[in-house]
Amino acid sequence: MTKINRTVTRNLNTVPIENKSKYRLQVTAGPGYDTAYHIIVPVNQQETVTFENDCAMVSLCVRIKNYTGK
Repeated sequence: MTKINRTVTRNLNTVPIENKSKYRLQVTAGPGYDTAYHIIVPVNQQETVTFENDCAMVSLCVRIKNYTGK
């Protein structure tokens, strides 16, 4: 059985403006918790990432509001 990852969020509006550039976001996904099998997911792009395990086949597209970085 595959567990679902929980999402942890932090409101960057509470971070001082001079510290916001210190934060980097890299979204990865894979068929399980083992990051050796994860791939980087493009954010706010048309491209989708596909992966599968015994329980599901997933096509993933990530959108993050107000995200402007790479």
